[in-house]
Order: sequence, then structure tokens, then C-alpha cells
Amino acid sequence: MTTLHSALAHAQAANHFYPDIWRRIDEVRADGTWPHWCFVPIGTVLKLMAEDPYWHSECSRRAVDMAQDAARLASIAAWRTTQTIYRFDSSLHDLLRDADPTTRVPTDILLMLPEWSIYIETPGHTLSTRPFHGVFAHCEWDSRPVGGSELRLLLDFQDELMPMAIPLRHESIPEALEALGVNHPELANVASQIVSMLLYICSKAADLGEHRPLRPLPRHTKRGPRTFPAAAPTAVDVGVQIGSALRAAKAADGSGETGALAGSRSSPRPHWRRWHWHTYWTGSGADRRMDLRWMPPIPVNIQAVDAAPAVIRPVR
Repeated sequence: MTTLHSALAHAQAANHFYPDIWRRIDEVRADGTWPHWCFVPIGTVLKLMAEDPYWHSECSRRAVDMAQDAARLASIAAWRTTQTIYRFDSSLHDLLRDADPTTRVPTDILLMLPEWSIYIETPGHTLSTRPFHGVFAHCEWDSRPVGGSELRLLLDFQDELMPMAIPLRHESIPEALEALGVNHPELANVASQIVSMLLYICSKAADLGEHRPLRPLPRHTKRGPRTFPAAAPTAVDVGVQIGSALRAAKAADGSGETGALAGSRSSPRPHWRRWHWHTYWTGSGADRRMDLRWMPPIPVNIQAVDAAPAVIRPVR
């Protein structure tokens, strides 16, 4: 018997507890005036919930906070349109997780998530020693004066989804994470690891195999515009090629390290020069925009390795 993926199980549970919620969200989206990178604001979903007696009573019956359930629904509503599950190569995952890659990267880069909402599997990640197996991520617009743009995360503990907000009012990502860490240092550390993976997905020429992320447009129906869900989840293996090269570097060096290593001046030992982020401007006039590029570790004195192709497969 095939086990239902946790991301899809949460989407089905949301549909069970809040029947017809997806159609209602489509209706308000038709007249929405929020930024294009936000699928539906949490405040809008919360208003829908408060106006419906059944949904209101459902929150009371389950003893859940309505605002937190609105955050969960907003992210899942956006995710179900594509149902993409990103699985990072273990070597690339460890490289992104264990370093500080966010130096001076503008927060606006995160508004360039290539899909309305994405799900990343997070093997080995914990919060207060409690493992979470994945995370939903989407961009939120809070129209209140104290609001603005936010990165919203849902940590998937399988039996629950824990919402987390990272305000993007600061100029750079380090500043945003530092502000979060003032009162929640452990959350800031977890958020930093997740943001590293999100930035890689946002970057130009990210190794996503044949996958081409998109934000589906609504279709016109007799009952108004509808954004239909993907037929089934799709898993994307991220960083297969660079992961293969990183493992080759460890094998060639023999020390298991991919940092800069000492060697003779005439023949340096095989190593990788440190990776980094690079931001640059493209276009002109109204089309001018900032892009992010992940500059991979540069192999020095390492024999080239044929990398395996990335694989995209359906998930049940």
C-alpha cells in the first residue's frame, strides 16, 4: 500500500474541514487587488472563514486558532495549483544548510518564488529537537499599515502544520532574520536554513532538471474564474548534477571536505573554492529587475565527473 505524501494529506485534510473553500478563494481572487506574487492574502481567507457559520464553528470544535488555520489554508490553496515537491540532493542540501549564504541578498528576491507556493522536504531538520519533515513556503501580502510583504512558512510535523512569518520590510535577508532572532533565535536559525534552499530555487540556472516552474493562470468557467489543482503532485530532484560533483570532490580529496585546502604551489590539492550568491540587474526601464545567481564551488585540480540527469516523477 502506497503511503500518501504528507503535503497531499494536508491538502486533503484542509478540503475535508473546509469544504468549498477553494472555490470561495477563487471567487475573491477574481477581484483581488493585491500584488501579483501573492496567491491570496491570509487576511482575505480569514474573512471568508469568519463569514461562514460552519467554518467558524469548525474552528471552535477543533479548538484551533482561526488565524493560524487561515495561514495554513492560504499556503495550501496556492500549493495545490502546482503540487510541486522539491527534494534536494543530500550534498547540496548540506552545503546550503551549514553555511551562511544570505549576505546582503535583498529580501525582494524571495518575492520571486517561481510558483505560488512550494513544498520542500527537509530530512534531518528539527525545531526544539522535534523533527519536521518538510515545509510549505509562499509569499504573503498584509494590507495593514504594520504589515507589508512576508515570507510565510508552514513547518510540517505531519500531525500539524506550524505557521511562521518572516517580514520582508527590511532591505536584506540577514536583517530580516536578525529581527526574527531577537525574540525567537531558534526560529531564526531554522528559517535561515530554509531560506537558503528557497534562494537556490529562486536563482537563475538552478539545477531543477527538466522541471519548469510556473504560476498557473485562472480558467474561465460558467461559475467564474477557477484555478484548478494539478492532476497529481510532482517531485523534483534538485541539484543532482552539482551534488554528484561535490561527492566527486570529496572522493578526489580523500578528506571528505569541500572547503579550500592547502597544497603545493605547483600542484594544489583537489578542492572546491567556496560558493556564493551574486545579484545583478537585467533589462532596462520598466523591465529592469534584479536577479540572483548561485555561483557554485569552483573545482580546482578535480577530474570532471559525468553527472546523473535530474529526475522528475509523480508522487502519490
